[in-house]
Amino acid sequence: MKKKGMLVLAACLAAGLVLFLSLPRGIGEDIFSDDDEDGDGLENCEEIEEYETDPMEEDTDGDGLDDGEEVETYETDPLEEDTDGDGWDDGEEVEEDTDPLDEESYPED
Repeated sequence: MKKKGMLVLAACLAAGLVLFLSLPRGIGEDIFSDDDEDGDGLENCEEIEEYETDPMEEDTDGDGLDDGEEVETYETDPLEEDTDGDGWDDGEEVEEDTDPLDEESYPED
């Protein structure tokens, strides 16, 4: 278990170093910490390494749901506006009380 944790940490640090080196000087100095820079409920390192979401943007795909809500509450894809492909953004479906994971469930026009 300890070995797996060290590998995850090393992978996160490597991914973070690549991203950090591509940022302008002085920007993102704390982005690779366990902090939650954008306040979406996911740690910066999780966003970079595990979910590939933007740790500086609370709603990476712009669907109206924070990345943390998508991952932890609704189990939708934080990189896709419309997880089920029915033409309705995940946030619209949640707001209208339909299932963003079921293409047969969508708001009525």
